[in-house]
Amino acid sequence: MFFIEWWLVRRIVTEVLMFAGAVALFVSVRNKRWPLRIPVRVFSLPLMLIGLLLLCLQWMAMGCISYSHPVYSPNHRMAARVRDGDGGATGGESTVELFDSHGLHQEDVYSGGWKSVEERDIHWTDNTHLIIEYDNVSEHKCEKSSRITLECRPRLEPAQ
Repeated sequence: MFFIEWWLVRRIVTEVLMFAGAVALFVSVRNKRWPLRIPVRVFSLPLMLIGLLLLCLQWMAMGCISYSHPVYSPNHRMAARVRDGDGGATGGESTVELFDSHGLHQEDVYSGGWKSVEERDIHWTDNTHLIIEYDNVSEHKCEKSSRITLECRPRLEPAQ
């Protein structure tokens, strides 16, 4: 199973399209008269710079995200893994992602404070029942899934 981060693909494609569209607009008016050329270039130059800046920031921020090993269901048709987004001084967030359809479909089923859930806290009881144990001291949000029965419960022993 391969894992595709669709939210990341969507962001990068949007930023590349913004940059490429602004460049195409900038170049397309090179042979036009100045009443059209000047305003279009004044508009497209900041748009080009913003698209490039967002693309660079996205590339630099990718180092702040880490992923656990996938935890597969007993029949290996579904997998869950933890995505930790380190927010630095602001804390960050841990998210449990559920993958199926050979990794093409992904949904977030749990979100909570940074390191509130780890790989060892994800358990499949059968092919359609997933248990997520979380750190009891942090806020969390357990989403419903149409594909599986999800149970979120506080971790019995404290994290080490």
